[in-house]
Amino acid sequence: MSQPKVSFPDLLKSSAKAKKKFITNFGNYDHESIRKLCLEILNKVEKIAESGDVDGLKSLNWFVEHISGAVQDETLYNYFMNANNDSITRRNILVLICKHGHGDILNCLFSEEFKLLWNFLVKLQIVSLTSTDEEQHNAIYYAIRSNNIQLLDALIHKWPNDYFGNNAEELDELLSLAYEELKLKNVLLTDEMQAFVENELINLRFFHNNSNSKPLLSSKLIQSRIEVLIASIEKLQTFCSDTVDERFLYLVKFIARNVYVLKRQLKCTYSKLPWEEIEFCLIAFVCSHTTDEDINLIYSSVLNKAKILTYLDHFSRCLNKELNYITNLETKKLSNQPNLKREELKNIIISISPEFAPLYADYMVIRDIHSLETVKKYIELSLSAKGKKGNWLS
Repeated sequence: MSQPKVSFPDLLKSSAKAKKKFITNFGNYDHESIRKLCLEILNKVEKIAESGDVDGLKSLNWFVEHISGAVQDETLYNYFMNANNDSITRRNILVLICKHGHGDILNCLFSEEFKLLWNFLVKLQIVSLTSTDEEQHNAIYYAIRSNNIQLLDALIHKWPNDYFGNNAEELDELLSLAYEELKLKNVLLTDEMQAFVENELINLRFFHNNSNSKPLLSSKLIQSRIEVLIASIEKLQTFCSDTVDERFLYLVKFIARNVYVLKRQLKCTYSKLPWEEIEFCLIAFVCSHTTDEDINLIYSSVLNKAKILTYLDHFSRCLNKELNYITNLETKKLSNQPNLKREELKNIIISISPEFAPLYADYMVIRDIHSLETVKKYIELSLSAKGKKGNWLS
Protein backbone atom coordinates (compact mmCIF):
# COMPACT_ATOMS: atom_id res chain seq x y z
CA MET A 1 0.00 0.00 0.00
CA SER A 2 1.47 3.35 -1.05
CA GLN A 3 2.14 6.08 1.46
CA PRO A 4 -0.32 9.00 1.17
CA LYS A 5 1.22 12.16 -0.27
CA VAL A 6 2.37 14.50 2.49
CA SER A 7 1.86 18.25 2.16
CA PHE A 8 3.96 20.67 4.20
CA PRO A 9 2.67 23.87 5.78
CA ASP A 10 4.13 27.21 4.70
CA LEU A 11 7.42 27.08 6.59
CA LEU A 12 7.77 30.86 6.58
CA LYS A 13 4.26 32.00 7.52
CA SER A 14 2.58 29.19 9.42
CA SER A 15 -0.15 30.05 11.89
CA ALA A 16 -0.38 28.46 15.33
CA LYS A 17 -3.11 26.19 13.98
CA ALA A 18 -0.93 25.05 11.06
CA LYS A 19 1.98 24.35 13.40
CA LYS A 20 -0.26 22.32 15.70
CA LYS A 21 -1.44 20.26 12.72
CA PHE A 22 2.19 19.77 11.65
CA ILE A 23 3.08 18.38 15.11
CA THR A 24 0.17 15.94 14.89
CA ASN A 25 1.04 14.76 11.38
CA PHE A 26 4.85 14.63 11.72
CA GLY A 27 4.74 11.17 13.31
CA ASN A 28 3.29 9.83 10.04
CA TYR A 29 6.13 11.15 7.88
CA ASP A 30 8.26 8.43 6.29
CA HIS A 31 11.99 8.82 5.50
CA GLU A 32 11.37 10.27 2.06
CA SER A 33 8.92 12.84 3.44
CA ILE A 34 11.41 14.01 6.07
CA ARG A 35 14.14 14.23 3.42
CA LYS A 36 11.85 16.37 1.24
CA LEU A 37 11.03 18.52 4.25
CA CYS A 38 14.75 19.08 4.89
CA LEU A 39 15.22 20.01 1.23
CA GLU A 40 12.37 22.50 1.53
CA ILE A 41 13.99 23.99 4.65
CA LEU A 42 17.31 24.47 2.84
CA ASN A 43 15.55 26.09 -0.11
CA LYS A 44 13.77 28.47 2.28
CA VAL A 45 17.03 29.37 4.04
CA GLU A 46 18.47 30.36 0.66
CA LYS A 47 15.37 32.42 -0.11
CA ILE A 48 15.57 34.19 3.27
CA ALA A 49 19.27 34.98 2.71
CA GLU A 50 18.21 36.95 -0.37
CA SER A 51 14.99 38.50 0.95
CA GLY A 52 16.02 39.33 4.53
CA ASP A 53 12.76 37.94 5.96
CA VAL A 54 13.54 37.82 9.71
CA ASP A 55 10.05 36.61 10.68
CA GLY A 56 10.31 33.87 8.06
CA LEU A 57 13.66 32.79 9.51
CA LYS A 58 12.15 32.60 12.99
CA SER A 59 9.26 30.51 11.67
CA LEU A 60 11.67 28.23 9.83
CA ASN A 61 13.78 27.84 12.95
CA TRP A 62 10.70 26.67 14.85
CA PHE A 63 10.27 23.76 12.42
CA VAL A 64 13.95 22.81 12.70
CA GLU A 65 13.71 22.83 16.50
CA HIS A 66 10.60 20.64 16.43
CA ILE A 67 12.06 18.13 13.96
CA SER A 68 15.22 17.96 16.05
CA GLY A 69 13.14 17.12 19.10
CA ALA A 70 11.62 14.15 17.28
CA VAL A 71 14.67 12.92 15.33
CA GLN A 72 18.19 12.32 16.62
CA ASP A 73 20.69 15.00 15.54
CA GLU A 74 22.90 12.61 13.58
CA THR A 75 19.91 11.16 11.75
CA LEU A 76 18.55 14.63 11.04
CA TYR A 77 21.96 15.74 9.77
CA ASN A 78 21.97 12.80 7.35
CA TYR A 79 18.54 13.86 6.11
CA PHE A 80 19.84 17.38 5.52
CA MET A 81 22.98 16.04 3.83
CA ASN A 82 20.95 13.86 1.46
CA ALA A 83 18.63 16.75 0.71
CA ASN A 84 21.56 19.09 0.10
CA ASN A 85 23.12 16.61 -2.32
CA ASP A 86 19.94 16.79 -4.38
CA SER A 87 20.72 20.40 -5.25
CA ILE A 88 23.62 20.88 -7.64
CA THR A 89 23.16 24.65 -7.50
CA ARG A 90 23.22 25.12 -3.72
CA ARG A 91 24.64 28.57 -3.00
CA ASN A 92 26.65 29.77 -0.04
CA ILE A 93 24.27 31.29 2.50
CA LEU A 94 26.80 33.77 3.92
CA VAL A 95 27.62 35.11 0.48
CA LEU A 96 23.92 35.67 -0.26
CA ILE A 97 23.30 37.39 3.09
CA CYS A 98 26.24 39.76 2.68
CA LYS A 99 25.59 40.38 -1.02
CA HIS A 100 22.09 41.59 -0.15
CA GLY A 101 23.21 43.41 3.01
CA HIS A 102 21.01 41.58 5.54
CA GLY A 103 22.86 42.16 8.81
CA ASP A 104 19.76 41.32 10.86
CA ILE A 105 19.63 37.83 9.31
CA LEU A 106 23.30 37.33 10.12
CA ASN A 107 22.78 38.40 13.73
CA CYS A 108 19.91 35.93 14.06
CA LEU A 109 21.95 33.01 12.72
CA PHE A 110 24.84 33.87 15.04
CA SER A 111 22.56 34.01 18.10
CA GLU A 112 22.03 31.22 20.65
CA GLU A 113 18.38 30.87 19.59
CA PHE A 114 19.41 29.69 16.11
CA LYS A 115 22.36 27.56 17.24
CA LEU A 116 20.87 24.28 16.01
CA LEU A 117 20.09 25.59 12.52
CA TRP A 118 23.49 27.28 12.32
CA ASN A 119 25.32 24.09 13.27
CA PHE A 120 23.52 22.17 10.53
CA LEU A 121 24.45 24.84 7.97
CA VAL A 122 28.09 24.70 9.09
CA LYS A 123 28.19 20.91 8.79
CA LEU A 124 26.70 21.16 5.31
CA GLN A 125 29.48 23.63 4.41
CA ILE A 126 27.11 26.23 3.00
CA VAL A 127 28.20 29.04 5.32
CA SER A 128 31.92 28.97 4.55
CA LEU A 129 33.81 32.26 4.56
CA THR A 130 36.24 31.21 1.85
CA SER A 131 33.56 29.96 -0.56
CA THR A 132 32.80 32.23 -3.50
CA ASP A 133 29.88 32.77 -5.85
CA GLU A 134 29.85 32.65 -9.64
CA GLU A 135 31.60 36.04 -9.68
CA GLN A 136 34.41 34.64 -7.49
CA HIS A 137 33.58 36.87 -4.51
CA ASN A 138 33.17 35.78 -0.89
CA ALA A 139 31.10 37.06 2.03
CA ILE A 140 33.82 39.45 3.29
CA TYR A 141 34.03 41.07 -0.14
CA TYR A 142 30.29 41.74 -0.25
CA ALA A 143 30.16 42.91 3.37
CA ILE A 144 32.81 45.56 2.66
CA ARG A 145 31.17 46.52 -0.64
CA SER A 146 27.83 47.03 1.11
CA ASN A 147 29.28 49.92 3.17
CA ASN A 148 27.28 48.41 6.05
CA ILE A 149 29.67 48.51 9.00
CA GLN A 150 27.23 46.65 11.28
CA LEU A 151 27.13 43.77 8.78
CA LEU A 152 30.92 43.49 8.51
CA ASP A 153 31.33 43.91 12.26
CA ALA A 154 28.90 41.03 12.89
CA LEU A 155 30.65 38.85 10.33
CA ILE A 156 34.01 39.42 12.03
CA HIS A 157 33.22 39.68 15.72
CA LYS A 158 29.99 37.73 16.32
CA TRP A 159 30.93 34.49 14.60
CA PRO A 160 30.08 31.65 17.04
CA ASN A 161 32.88 30.29 19.23
CA ASP A 162 35.07 33.32 18.50
CA TYR A 163 36.24 31.79 15.23
CA PHE A 164 38.40 34.71 14.13
CA GLY A 165 39.83 35.18 17.59
CA ASN A 166 41.58 31.86 17.01
CA ASN A 167 42.26 32.40 13.30
CA ALA A 168 43.51 35.97 13.05
CA GLU A 169 45.78 35.32 10.08
CA GLU A 170 42.88 33.98 8.04
CA LEU A 171 40.85 37.11 8.79
CA ASP A 172 43.82 39.33 7.85
CA GLU A 173 44.13 37.53 4.53
CA LEU A 174 40.39 37.64 3.74
CA LEU A 175 40.04 41.31 4.68
CA SER A 176 43.13 42.53 2.86
CA LEU A 177 42.40 40.56 -0.32
CA ALA A 178 38.80 41.79 -0.54
CA TYR A 179 39.69 45.38 0.40
CA GLU A 180 42.54 45.57 -2.12
CA GLU A 181 40.35 44.19 -4.90
CA LEU A 182 37.57 46.70 -4.20
CA LYS A 183 40.05 49.59 -4.12
CA LEU A 184 41.62 48.36 -7.32
CA LYS A 185 38.22 48.35 -9.04
CA ASN A 186 37.52 51.88 -7.74
CA VAL A 187 34.37 50.66 -6.00
CA LEU A 188 32.92 53.51 -3.95
CA LEU A 189 33.54 52.82 -0.27
CA THR A 190 32.50 55.29 2.42
CA ASP A 191 35.17 56.92 4.55
CA GLU A 192 33.65 55.13 7.54
CA MET A 193 33.97 51.69 5.92
CA GLN A 194 37.55 52.36 4.80
CA ALA A 195 38.48 53.50 8.30
CA PHE A 196 36.80 50.45 9.84
CA VAL A 197 38.61 47.96 7.57
CA GLU A 198 41.99 49.66 7.95
CA ASN A 199 41.57 49.78 11.72
CA GLU A 200 40.76 46.05 11.78
CA LEU A 201 43.87 45.30 9.73
CA ILE A 202 46.06 47.42 12.00
CA ASN A 203 44.68 45.69 15.09
CA LEU A 204 45.25 42.27 13.53
CA ARG A 205 48.84 43.00 12.55
CA PHE A 206 50.06 44.95 15.55
CA PHE A 207 47.83 44.40 18.55
CA HIS A 208 46.36 40.93 18.17
CA ASN A 209 47.41 38.58 20.96
CA ASN A 210 47.83 35.23 19.30
CA SER A 211 49.66 33.51 22.13
CA ASN A 212 46.82 31.02 22.52
CA SER A 213 46.19 30.49 18.85
CA LYS A 214 48.00 28.49 16.24
CA PRO A 215 49.28 30.42 13.23
CA LEU A 216 47.30 29.55 10.15
CA LEU A 217 48.68 29.52 6.65
CA SER A 218 45.72 28.38 4.62
CA SER A 219 46.41 26.77 1.27
CA LYS A 220 42.98 27.97 0.16
CA LEU A 221 43.81 31.59 0.99
CA ILE A 222 47.20 31.40 -0.69
CA GLN A 223 45.51 30.00 -3.78
CA SER A 224 43.03 32.90 -3.69
CA ARG A 225 45.85 35.45 -3.52
CA ILE A 226 47.67 33.75 -6.41
CA GLU A 227 44.49 33.86 -8.50
CA VAL A 228 44.02 37.55 -7.69
CA LEU A 229 47.64 38.23 -8.65
CA ILE A 230 47.31 36.40 -11.97
CA ALA A 231 44.01 38.16 -12.72
CA SER A 232 45.60 41.54 -11.92
CA ILE A 233 48.49 40.86 -14.29
CA GLU A 234 46.00 39.87 -17.00
CA LYS A 235 44.14 43.13 -16.42
CA LEU A 236 47.39 45.08 -16.67
CA GLN A 237 47.96 43.61 -20.13
CA THR A 238 44.83 45.44 -21.35
CA PHE A 239 46.58 48.82 -20.95
CA CYS A 240 47.66 49.01 -24.59
CA SER A 241 48.91 52.59 -24.94
CA ASP A 242 52.47 53.65 -24.17
CA THR A 243 51.20 56.06 -21.51
CA VAL A 244 51.84 55.24 -17.86
CA ASP A 245 48.84 56.73 -16.08
CA GLU A 246 47.68 56.66 -12.46
CA ARG A 247 45.49 53.57 -12.94
CA PHE A 248 48.37 51.62 -14.46
CA LEU A 249 50.69 52.57 -11.59
CA TYR A 250 48.04 51.71 -9.00
CA LEU A 251 47.67 48.24 -10.48
CA VAL A 252 51.46 47.74 -10.61
CA LYS A 253 51.66 48.71 -6.91
CA PHE A 254 48.84 46.29 -6.11
CA ILE A 255 50.68 43.51 -7.93
CA ALA A 256 53.93 44.37 -6.14
CA ARG A 257 52.21 44.13 -2.74
CA ASN A 258 50.82 40.70 -3.58
CA VAL A 259 54.21 39.54 -4.85
CA TYR A 260 55.72 40.69 -1.55
CA VAL A 261 53.21 38.65 0.49
CA LEU A 262 53.41 35.52 -1.66
CA LYS A 263 57.21 35.72 -1.76
CA ARG A 264 57.27 35.15 1.99
CA GLN A 265 54.64 32.42 1.91
CA LEU A 266 55.96 30.40 -1.04
CA LYS A 267 59.67 30.02 -0.38
CA CYS A 268 59.38 26.49 -1.78
CA THR A 269 59.19 28.07 -5.27
CA TYR A 270 62.42 30.08 -5.01
CA SER A 271 64.07 27.73 -7.52
CA LYS A 272 61.21 28.19 -9.99
CA LEU A 273 60.17 31.85 -9.85
CA PRO A 274 62.21 35.10 -9.59
CA TRP A 275 60.16 36.65 -6.76
CA GLU A 276 62.81 39.04 -5.49
CA GLU A 277 63.78 40.25 -8.94
CA ILE A 278 60.26 40.92 -10.21
CA GLU A 279 59.33 42.74 -6.99
CA PHE A 280 62.46 44.93 -7.10
CA CYS A 281 61.88 45.88 -10.74
CA LEU A 282 58.22 46.70 -10.07
CA ILE A 283 59.16 48.99 -7.19
CA ALA A 284 61.88 50.69 -9.26
CA PHE A 285 59.40 51.20 -12.11
CA VAL A 286 56.80 52.78 -9.81
CA CYS A 287 59.44 55.03 -8.19
CA SER A 288 60.66 56.18 -11.59
CA HIS A 289 57.16 57.53 -12.32
CA THR A 290 56.17 58.88 -8.91
CA THR A 291 59.26 60.66 -7.49
CA ASP A 292 61.50 63.40 -8.87
CA GLU A 293 64.93 62.07 -7.91
CA ASP A 294 67.58 62.11 -10.65
CA ILE A 295 68.20 58.38 -10.30
CA ASN A 296 64.69 57.70 -11.55
CA LEU A 297 65.69 58.94 -15.01
CA ILE A 298 68.18 56.08 -15.11
CA TYR A 299 65.57 53.62 -13.82
CA SER A 300 63.12 54.66 -16.53
CA SER A 301 65.80 54.29 -19.22
CA VAL A 302 66.28 50.65 -18.16
CA LEU A 303 62.68 49.70 -17.34
CA ASN A 304 59.86 50.83 -19.60
CA LYS A 305 56.20 49.86 -19.70
CA ALA A 306 56.66 47.26 -22.43
CA LYS A 307 59.34 45.46 -20.44
CA ILE A 308 57.24 45.44 -17.27
CA LEU A 309 54.30 43.95 -19.15
CA THR A 310 56.53 41.30 -20.74
CA TYR A 311 58.21 40.31 -17.47
CA LEU A 312 54.88 40.10 -15.65
CA ASP A 313 53.36 38.03 -18.44
CA HIS A 314 56.21 35.50 -18.16
CA PHE A 315 55.93 35.51 -14.38
CA SER A 316 52.15 34.99 -14.44
CA ARG A 317 52.40 32.06 -16.86
CA CYS A 318 55.05 30.32 -14.76
CA LEU A 319 53.15 30.97 -11.52
CA ASN A 320 50.01 29.51 -13.06
CA LYS A 321 51.96 26.36 -13.99
CA GLU A 322 53.07 26.01 -10.37
CA LEU A 323 49.56 26.50 -8.94
CA ASN A 324 48.70 22.81 -8.88
CA TYR A 325 52.00 21.98 -7.15
CA ILE A 326 51.45 24.73 -4.57
CA THR A 327 47.86 23.79 -3.73
CA ASN A 328 48.70 20.10 -3.32
CA LEU A 329 51.81 20.61 -1.22
CA GLU A 330 51.53 20.14 2.53
CA THR A 331 50.92 23.58 4.02
CA LYS A 332 53.90 23.59 6.37
CA LYS A 333 56.23 22.80 3.44
CA LEU A 334 55.22 25.91 1.48
CA SER A 335 57.72 28.06 3.38
CA ASN A 336 60.62 25.58 3.05
CA GLN A 337 63.34 27.44 1.18
CA PRO A 338 65.74 25.49 -1.10
CA ASN A 339 69.19 25.20 0.46
CA LEU A 340 70.91 26.92 -2.46
CA LYS A 341 72.78 30.17 -3.02
CA ARG A 342 71.11 33.01 -4.93
CA GLU A 343 73.32 32.49 -7.99
CA GLU A 344 72.45 28.80 -8.05
CA LEU A 345 68.74 29.59 -7.86
CA LYS A 346 69.11 32.09 -10.69
CA ASN A 347 70.84 29.54 -12.91
CA ILE A 348 68.17 26.91 -12.23
CA ILE A 349 65.34 29.34 -13.03
CA ILE A 350 66.95 30.53 -16.27
CA SER A 351 67.65 26.94 -17.35
CA ILE A 352 63.97 26.07 -16.82
CA SER A 353 62.57 29.39 -18.09
CA PRO A 354 65.07 31.19 -20.38
CA GLU A 355 62.58 34.01 -20.89
CA PHE A 356 63.56 35.31 -17.42
CA ALA A 357 67.15 36.05 -18.52
CA PRO A 358 66.35 39.67 -19.59
CA LEU A 359 64.58 40.26 -16.25
CA TYR A 360 67.68 39.16 -14.35
CA ALA A 361 69.86 41.38 -16.56
CA ASP A 362 67.72 44.46 -15.88
CA TYR A 363 67.46 43.58 -12.20
CA MET A 364 71.26 43.51 -11.89
CA VAL A 365 71.59 46.89 -13.62
CA ILE A 366 68.91 48.48 -11.43
CA ARG A 367 70.35 46.86 -8.30
CA ASP A 368 73.87 48.14 -9.06
CA ILE A 369 72.57 51.65 -9.77
CA HIS A 370 70.60 51.58 -6.53
CA SER A 371 73.66 50.39 -4.59
CA LEU A 372 75.86 53.12 -6.08
CA GLU A 373 73.24 55.75 -5.29
CA THR A 374 73.05 54.52 -1.70
CA VAL A 375 76.85 54.71 -1.36
CA LYS A 376 76.83 58.18 -2.90
CA LYS A 377 74.24 59.40 -0.38
CA TYR A 378 76.28 58.07 2.53
CA ILE A 379 79.43 59.78 1.20
CA GLU A 380 77.58 63.08 0.78
CA LEU A 381 76.14 62.73 4.28
CA SER A 382 79.60 61.99 5.68
CA LEU A 383 81.18 64.96 3.88
CA SER A 384 78.35 67.22 5.02
CA ALA A 385 78.82 66.15 8.64
CA LYS A 386 82.59 66.59 8.36
CA GLY A 387 82.17 70.08 6.90
CA LYS A 388 79.83 71.11 9.71
CA LYS A 389 82.28 69.77 12.28
CA GLY A 390 85.16 71.72 10.66
CA ASN A 391 83.14 74.95 10.72
CA TRP A 392 82.32 74.43 14.35
CA LEU A 393 86.01 73.97 15.22
CA SER A 394 87.26 77.01 13.26
